[in-house]
Amino acid sequence: MNEIKRLIFKVDRLKKNYGSLEAINVKKLEIHPGTIYALVGPPGSGKTTLLEILSGAQKQSSGDLYFENFTYETNWFGKVKKHDEIFYNYGFDDYGTGTSVGKIISKMYGKKSNIIMKRHFSSPKFKHLWDRSVSSLTKGELHWVGMVLSLESDPRVLLIDEYGMYITNEMEQEFRSQLKRMNRTLGTTIIVSSPNEDLVKNFASVLIFMDNGHISKIRSKSNRSGIPRRHGKKTSFTNKRRPQNKNNRASSKKEQQKGDKRHSTNKNPGSDQKQIVSNSPKDQTEKIRPYNSRKQNSRRSSKQGVYENRKKTYENNSRTNIENSKNSEDRQNVQKDSGNVRRNNNSDSNKVNEVDGNRLDLPNND
Repeated sequence: MNEIKRLIFKVDRLKKNYGSLEAINVKKLEIHPGTIYALVGPPGSGKTTLLEILSGAQKQSSGDLYFENFTYETNWFGKVKKHDEIFYNYGFDDYGTGTSVGKIISKMYGKKSNIIMKRHFSSPKFKHLWDRSVSSLTKGELHWVGMVLSLESDPRVLLIDEYGMYITNEMEQEFRSQLKRMNRTLGTTIIVSSPNEDLVKNFASVLIFMDNGHISKIRSKSNRSGIPRRHGKKTSFTNKRRPQNKNNRASSKKEQQKGDKRHSTNKNPGSDQKQIVSNSPKDQTEKIRPYNSRKQNSRRSSKQGVYENRKKTYENNSRTNIENSKNSEDRQNVQKDSGNVRRNNNSDSNKVNEVDGNRLDLPNND
């Protein structure tokens, strides 16, 4: 069996007429859970009327409206029964416009009303609103009270009309951050309406443009101009480059397979398989050796070359020193020998002189 598509709201040929005036004519609209929607359009385009019908404050003239695949129920008087999980920021008017804000909050929240009063109505700016009646509030004050009650009600579906129109920019930023937190943490479905697109385009995920009671167009955040596409979506440029990437991948796979075959043949040289031999032996060694080993071998070879050069220079220096020392010793010995010769020659001459002298001094016996 096919599963039923889960929707918060489903609108089918919905119409609302005020006499001869057709305020709304929406053929089809689907609201998904956990999403922030924004109704954008000029005043009188049907934004407020659509929110009132979705909240149950008004009944449509014709067409079907479903809340979680179920139609709205009516009471004995023909009024729509409101759901407790749906909160409309102007829906507290049903408690009576003559009653004070404090009494309405106490009826809605019971004991929690004291916490709400301390949290929001303790400052001097908003303290006087607690005892004032709803009919005496201005549009700005009424809008502020509705925003406070929207945040404190913690509903499953939150409907906010005229979002950010009657409050300051600081208040709007505070409410926006709290609404985003509700949507992110609690999964609250939020539908806001505003005539200003710039105020809600960065806040809402889906923009619904209305004009004269009709939906003119619907734009999601990914389809808007100026917002980058997600990485999951493929553009025409990537589709054009896709076959080239396939060819590149195929060629890279073929090269890997060829490299695996080469390595397998080099590992088993004795087998009968054909070995693929390159032109130079250096290429074979570089293919077999990893990159790190090349670096290490080059470093070792450079260090060994430096060490051998130093060793050769040291041996040459030692040889020259030894030869110099030998030459100096030979010179000294030669000088000594020459001195002895001179001395010996002198001694011999003296002897000769003495002998000669003796010969001269000897008498002649003859």
